[in-house]
Amino acid sequence: MELELKLGVPAKYFFNRLIESVLYDVETQTGKRPQPQHLAGFTYRKKLGNGAVGRLEVTEYRQDHAYAYRLRTGRNQYRVSYQLDDADAGTAVLHYTEDVSGSSQRIDANNRLMMTCLGWLRKRRFKKMAKQIESSYEEQARVN
Repeated sequence: MELELKLGVPAKYFFNRLIESVLYDVETQTGKRPQPQHLAGFTYRKKLGNGAVGRLEVTEYRQDHAYAYRLRTGRNQYRVSYQLDDADAGTAVLHYTEDVSGSSQRIDANNRLMMTCLGWLRKRRFKKMAKQIESSYEEQARVN
């Protein structure tokens, strides 16, 4: 899945919110809270919502611009990337990519079917999350 969104917030603000979420997840899963600049190469075991366990490795971290990871489970490998670029004043463009590869052809076929059926729902949820971040930015600007 690929998605490009124009955000009504600066890249730095969106990136910081994303990394806050990442650090919360790391702390919840491991009890550790690494410094953001030490995320690249950080690996930990992650328990998923369906009860499965995977190995998550942060593959890229560039302050205010890029965050990517690879998650390996027994059946699949997920690669996710967030790339942020500043656009006009106070706005940014987010390039989100997500790729799933299965451990067999049967699993790959199932993944393609699920992405076709549920892809629109995942995109909708992702856009909703981005709108929530924009709203929190606007509210914070009104308070300050």
